[in-house]
Amino acid sequence: MALMDPSLDAIRRTVLDEIGSMNDEEFFQLLYGLSLLRSEKTSHPEYKLFWTALDAECCKRIPTWDMETLFIADDLLYLLSFVRSTEFHYQLTKKVCRRMEKGRREHFVRSMFILNISRALPVFMSPYELEFIFKKLIDGLTAEEIAIVCIAFFKTEAKVQGVELIEKIVDKTIAKSDSLHTIFVGGVAKFLRFTGKIELSVPIYKFQEAFLPQIPRVDLSAALHLAIAGSTSTTMHKKMITTVTDKIESHLERTRLKEIERLLLALTMFDIDAQSFYGKVANEIQEERRAVEVMQYGRSLPPILYYLSLRGIYIYDLLDRILQKDFLVKYYGN
Repeated sequence: MALMDPSLDAIRRTVLDEIGSMNDEEFFQLLYGLSLLRSEKTSHPEYKLFWTALDAECCKRIPTWDMETLFIADDLLYLLSFVRSTEFHYQLTKKVCRRMEKGRREHFVRSMFILNISRALPVFMSPYELEFIFKKLIDGLTAEEIAIVCIAFFKTEAKVQGVELIEKIVDKTIAKSDSLHTIFVGGVAKFLRFTGKIELSVPIYKFQEAFLPQIPRVDLSAALHLAIAGSTSTTMHKKMITTVTDKIESHLERTRLKEIERLLLALTMFDIDAQSFYGKVANEIQEERRAVEVMQYGRSLPPILYYLSLRGIYIYDLLDRILQKDFLVKYYGN
C-alpha cells in the first residue's frame, strides 16, 4: 500500500499530531513501520508536509541522541529512501566528519556509509584526511568494511593517493575473494578504476587475477567492473576482459546500455577481438525494447556506434539519428 493512499489520511494526520510526544523507541518503530509502505515521491499535497515534519522531528532530537542513536535514525530514513534530501542527514554528515578521526573503527565505517549516501564531502573536509584515517584503521577492518569505505571514496570522488594503502586494500579483499558479496566486489573494482594510475598497474592486475575464478558467481554489474578496473591505469588483463565479455554476451538482453558502452571501451582500448560480441551488440541496440533506454541514456549511443564502426560495423539509421539536431541538443546542449 502507498503511504499517500486516501485510506491512510487519518493515520497520517495522527502521526503529525503525535510525533512530538513519542519517545525514541516509539519514534523509531514509526519510521520502521513507514518503511513497509510504498513512499515514492508524488504530487500529493501532504507529501512534502509529512516528510518535512519527520525530518524536523529528527533534527529536534539531535542534541539528545548519542552517535549510535544518530546512526540508527539515519539507517531508518535510508530504508524510507528519503535520507539524502533531509536536513537531518546533512547535519549528521557534518557531525560525523568532524568526529571521524576520534571515532571507533565501526563508527568510521558507518560514517563512510553516510558519506556514500551524501555523494559529496563537506567543504571543510579534505580527501587527504579521509585517507589518513583509513590508513590508520585498515588493519582492523574486514574485507566487507573496506569495501564500504572504498565505495564511499568512489561516490564522493575522493581519490586515495597512497600506493601502499591501495595494496593493502587489494590484499585484504583478495583474502576473501571466494566469499565477498558481489556488491562489495563491484564496489572495490569501481574504486580501483576511479583511483587508477600507472603506479597501480601491478595491484590492479593482481586484484583482477584473484577474482577471475569468481566471474561465474558475481552479477553482471560486478563482472563488468572487474573487466574495466584497469582501464584508467591502462592495465590489460585480457583473460578477465574476454571472460566477462562471454558472460555479458550470454546475458546481453539484461545488460544496460551504459554497461555495454563501458565494455566496448575496454575491448577497443586494448584491441581485443570479440567479433561475435560486436555483432550481437549491433543487433541488440536496434531491438524495439531498447527504444526507451536509448532515449533515457542517449549519450551512450554515439560511443557504442563509434566502437562498432572501428570494427567495420555501421548501423546507418542510428548513425543518422545521432547526427540530427534534436538529438544533439537533447543530449549535448546548444
